Amino acid sequence: MPGDYDLALRQADAARADFAAIGDELEFIRIQLSALPTRQELVRTVLLAWLAGAALATGLALVLWR
Repeated sequence: MPGDYDLALRQADAARADFAAIGDELEFIRIQLSALPTRQELVRTVLLAWLAGAALATGLALVLWR
């Protein structure tokens, strides 16, 4: 007596191909996510940009003051 969820060989083969495609897409997404900067890198970049802007503004103010 066959069950409701018995698959034919073609259906099982198609499902295997679908699962392989999904696995490949998940691997691609994982690689993309690993390329994103970490929180520490973002904080460092913002802090250095802020300090550089402050230094440039101070230097410009000193040059224009004289």
